[in-house]
This record gives sequence, structure tokens and C-alpha cells, in this order.
Amino acid sequence: MNLTRYKKLLENHMENGFTFHFSLLLIFIFGVIIGSLMIKFFNVEVQESILNFSSAYFNNINRSGYSNFNLFQVCLLIRFAYVVIIYSIGLLNISILIPVLIFVQGGALGFNVAYIINNFGFKGFLISILGYFPQYVIFIPSFIILGALSMTMAIKYKMSANKSVLNIKRLSLFEYTTFHIIFSFIILIGTIYEGYISPIFLNMII
Repeated sequence: MNLTRYKKLLENHMENGFTFHFSLLLIFIFGVIIGSLMIKFFNVEVQESILNFSSAYFNNINRSGYSNFNLFQVCLLIRFAYVVIIYSIGLLNISILIPVLIFVQGGALGFNVAYIINNFGFKGFLISILGYFPQYVIFIPSFIILGALSMTMAIKYKMSANKSVLNIKRLSLFEYTTFHIIFSFIILIGTIYEGYISPIFLNMII
């Protein structure tokens, strides 16, 4: 694998596809804001239901047989399901779904953090930083880049005859697949933290 070539391809994509990346970042931030505001509109029972639905940790912590390995498996399944869905969207010309996926991720993060801070104050704020921030430093850019790649790929298939649509080098299917594999390994690092290290801090509020 020529890593220099793929590095240049990614740099070209990020430079000329700035609109995609910036738009998805704004959508993610908007999702975080909406998710954090939702905490004010629901009672405790509904909050806990949403929390269990949106967080692998809170969904699994009270189950019998809970272990960090089990949590890691669930997180791995969720994250790589996102990768596969994003990959498929680029091939199926339904790029409109990418902003939806990014928004949902932002909303889930915003709600989880808001719930912890709302219930545990400054302690919850510190725990949120240690329990969520490190893996999302990996997840956010990875999924935004993959999402932008997917949107570009969808446009390639939809408008391949129009060379002036975008000033982005068209990726081949092999290159597109390779980027998803590379970022899957990067996301795996965040998932390991999410499954094994993040619970150390989140357990402080249980």
C-alpha cells in the first residue's frame, strides 16, 4: 500500500471538500446542542430510557454478566455498523442519510453528557471529560471524514459525467474501500478506550 499516495488523496479531499466537512461538523455540533437541551423536557424515567438507548455503557452496566469485554463488543458492533452504513451509503447514492447519522451521534453525545452534568454537577462534568472526550476526539473526525468521503462517492456515481461538479479527485472503489479500512482501525482505538478505560470513570457515578 502506497501510504504517501493515500495521504495526498486525503489531503486533496479535505482541502477541496471543505464544504462537506464543515457542514457535517456543524450538523454534529447542532446535534450535541439539541441532545443537551432535550434533558430539560423529559422526566427522570424518560431520561433514563433515552440514556439506556443512546449509551452502550448505561445500557449494559445493570445487566447480569456485565464485563468490560462485553461492553467493548457492543461498542465495537455499534461503531463498525456506522462504518458499514456510511460505506454503503456512498455506493447507493443516498448521501442525504450521512447528515442524519452525524446528527444522531451528536445528539446521543450531547444527551449523555448533559444527563451526567445535570445529575452530578461539577463531578459529572469532570467524569464526562474523562469518560467521553478521549474516544470522541477519535470518533468525530473519523466519522466526519468518512461521511464526507461517502457523500463525494455518491456524487461521483450520480454525476460522474459532469467533471465540473467538484474539484475533488474521484476515488476509485478500491481507494474508497481502503480509506474505510484505515479509519476502521483508527476507530478501533477509540472503541478500546470506550470499552475498557471510559467505564473506569463512568463507574464513579454509579
